[in-house]
Amino acid sequence: MSACLDYAKTLEVERDFLAAAVKRQHETIKDLEGKQSSQPWYFWVLMGAAGGIVLTGVK
Repeated sequence: MSACLDYAKTLEVERDFLAAAVKRQHETIKDLEGKQSSQPWYFWVLMGAAGGIVLTGVK
């Protein structure tokens, strides 16, 4: 039972981390609306790949 509770707490922490990451991404997108990005196209490709890795939990 203790292992289940520990796992549940771990999932809660991970959920909170991902929620904060999504919130930061939404804020960044909101800030960039109406502005021209000075980042090269491959920067956004790498950021998308990194986000996918974080969301899938690859370790």
